[in-house]
Amino acid sequence: MTSSLSLVHAFTSFRFGYSPWPQQPYPGRWTTPLIILFFAFLTSGLVCINIPLSAYEFIQELTYHPNDTIPALPLSDWLPSFLQIPKVSFTPQVLPVGSTIALNGSMFSFKILDAVNSNSNENEPVSTFAYSNNPFSDVCDVINMTLSYEASATKSGTSFDIGIPSAQISAAVLCHTPQTIFTCGWDMNRADSDPLPIISNNPAEDMLAGMISDFDSALVDWINVANQPWSAQPNFDMQFYFDCTVVASCHAGSHASDSGCLKSQPIRIMEVPEACTATVTQPGSSENEFPNGTFHSNGSDSTLFPRYTNDTVLQLTMSSIVQNIYQTLFHTLRLELGFIVSNQIFAAPQVLNLSIAPVSTPSAFTIPFSFDTSTNARASTTNQTVLTQWKDMVHYFNTTDRVPVMEYSRTVPRLKPLGSAITSVFVATFAMLSSIWTIFSLVAGTLAKVFSDRKSVAPDHEKQGEFSEGEACVDESLLLETDQELRLKNLEDEFASHLENEFASLKEKLHQIELTLRQRRPAAWTESQSGFEF
Repeated sequence: MTSSLSLVHAFTSFRFGYSPWPQQPYPGRWTTPLIILFFAFLTSGLVCINIPLSAYEFIQELTYHPNDTIPALPLSDWLPSFLQIPKVSFTPQVLPVGSTIALNGSMFSFKILDAVNSNSNENEPVSTFAYSNNPFSDVCDVINMTLSYEASATKSGTSFDIGIPSAQISAAVLCHTPQTIFTCGWDMNRADSDPLPIISNNPAEDMLAGMISDFDSALVDWINVANQPWSAQPNFDMQFYFDCTVVASCHAGSHASDSGCLKSQPIRIMEVPEACTATVTQPGSSENEFPNGTFHSNGSDSTLFPRYTNDTVLQLTMSSIVQNIYQTLFHTLRLELGFIVSNQIFAAPQVLNLSIAPVSTPSAFTIPFSFDTSTNARASTTNQTVLTQWKDMVHYFNTTDRVPVMEYSRTVPRLKPLGSAITSVFVATFAMLSSIWTIFSLVAGTLAKVFSDRKSVAPDHEKQGEFSEGEACVDESLLLETDQELRLKNLEDEFASHLENEFASLKEKLHQIELTLRQRRPAAWTESQSGFEF
């Protein structure tokens, strides 16, 4: 029991010394164990911090999905926020104006038409810009669409030939990113009898192709009707040109996610800023351009096509077909962009029914056309097969990031080999501990010197009687000797007493020797008058 208490007493009373003032150890009991415990906990904490900082190396990898969150490193929650690794970090793509991009799983390929610096007050054009994988569903929307159409009819004698129409459809998509505003264009040329590109199980694309077929059918018979006034002529060559651009009613250079787009009804989304052009080269006369007509998004009061008959249903039929083409293209593009909202044509059966205008066969047509696409589209709300494809497609575009398919370089952590990881953590922890210990030693050594100076000055103040009673109490606590100092003082006293006893014994022995020598040589001793004197 006594040995245990002695060990504890020695441990609590042990003092460190410091190189600047090795003769001035710092004062206070329990200082050593407290410091040891503090550095033990500090070492554990530094190891936990250095595991994510030093045990991993960072490499560059190529990925098509840079927005995927990097898994959190072990014990990374211990790190301060400024030391934590960004969960999403990659090098942006630099896209030049004129390059072609395609969204993942898309039928459309977009060409970058122009770009401006959004941070510039003057919208300064740029030839290249940085693209950071921004989802098109968040930053892009359709701003305009153009339909160009050409058909011909030739009569030679009794032979009447209608050429296969050609169509061109284009659209522009405006995108706002933090640094750049850029416009992408989609362009589809269908020459002769080439159909639209179709991807299986995509009713949106099937519908768009069908709308063009409806336009073909109506235009061919319209040419037949238009030919009737000149059927008696032996020879003629008639050309038909149609060109019309519509814009989104909520876009006038506004942001793609403007509330006007989100809240506008589907049948009122498209507007015609300028009158569309329908040009016909009449047979037997020079080229003549008919007065420009106006396309109305509600499918009524249209004068888009010139009247060759008194049947106004003919004009309404063509306008309804054109409207359906634009509506289908607009919503198909929005679907591809992932801009899926409640008023979208492919977002709900009810909206689909409202958006597709009914198309009837004019009585003036020589051949009855059923316009299957428009009819089937309005009836598709009861077709379970189409509904299933439709819902699957909406779910795909709604849950898939609508971004161009491009490779990005991003930084990802990889665990070092075990031996290298342990060594790195040890070296980093040791370096931190060494720095902290050096700072601690300098501070503690300074405090020890200050305490020593106070101790040396205290006796002088005590002799002069300058301390008050309160000051004496404070300084007394500072000047109390520790057990170790008292023990050393006792040892010094014991050693001095021992030396004094030994010296007295030695003196006694020398005195006896002197007496003996006098007895043996009394005469010689007297003559020399020498001896030991103490």
